[in-house]
Amino acid sequence: MNDEFDFQEYMEAQTDAIEVAKWLLGEKLGRDPGDEFVVQWIRDNAEEFRRNWPTYSAVWREKKLKLHDHD
Repeated sequence: MNDEFDFQEYMEAQTDAIEVAKWLLGEKLGRDPGDEFVVQWIRDNAEEFRRNWPTYSAVWREKKLKLHDHD
């Protein structure tokens, strides 16, 4: 992570990623996968998310700006 790292932005993006993954699984299962899904997502994906954040952050910021343009 570089000098421009914004922890709050990073955590918001990671939370978004977790919520999307949880929603998708919930749709597939027909129920809320619960908090255990969040813990498992962190175990399985947090390291890769952190490693890819420098590349992913630009995409995430662009999507966020587009969402706010429609408000």
